[in-house]
Amino acid sequence: MVNSGRVVKGLKNRIFRVLVFLVPFCLVMFGFYVKLFHADVFAVVVAEDGMFEQIQAGLYLLSSAAFILAAVRFFRLGEKPAASIFLVLSLGLALIFAEEISWGQRIFNLETSEYFSRNNTQGELTIHNLSMIQPFLHLSYILISLAGIGGWLLVKIAGIDSWKIYAPSWYLSSWFVPAFVIYFCLELSFHMGAGGGGDLVSGPGRFFAWRDQELAELMLSAGFFLFSISALRHASGWLKIPYGKQAGGFPVARQCRQTIQD
Repeated sequence: MVNSGRVVKGLKNRIFRVLVFLVPFCLVMFGFYVKLFHADVFAVVVAEDGMFEQIQAGLYLLSSAAFILAAVRFFRLGEKPAASIFLVLSLGLALIFAEEISWGQRIFNLETSEYFSRNNTQGELTIHNLSMIQPFLHLSYILISLAGIGGWLLVKIAGIDSWKIYAPSWYLSSWFVPAFVIYFCLELSFHMGAGGGGDLVSGPGRFFAWRDQELAELMLSAGFFLFSISALRHASGWLKIPYGKQAGGFPVARQCRQTIQD
């Protein structure tokens, strides 16, 4: 006999996941609308130290905290490989948070050292804006976004259920798409634009400008936040991943209550 309550719950979960998947595309369309018809408002929210950057920083901080909690819980379960991976993710996002707030430079009124004044493209205390790092920054965003977009598919093709927790699920993958698109376009414009200045996409008179990346980066930070919450739920035992299939020394928590249906 079919359990109607379970069927209804499963349907609600599917609808919820589809909605989560569609939200980033709706935000992009809304962002285009604001840019086209309320350019002054758009300029304010994407400005340096503007609302978008502040929200990004907060989301990266929360994501780092969630990943560290997941790491601690996996460690207590004896799942050291999982704990190690989420610990690395936590430290990485903590670093990004520190970069987003320029290591507290404007908060604590810190002066920019001579080295950063000379070598930082924005004259601030950040590593990612150093002249030696900048050429690789767009490529880094592209690769990270690709991992967020296609990680779940690679796990599915590999057929290793216990690796599911190490990649954002399909319904979270859409949150990484805008960053991939905008940075791919900016990188393409840089290499193919007339005069090498990015005229194809981000030059004068073009629709895209380099500050447009803030909307994509905001959704990227939201994608990491949602992924961190998913990892914390796994570590807390709220969801179940089949424990029998494992390879490469990546086990998952044994304590669980509900089967994943991604």
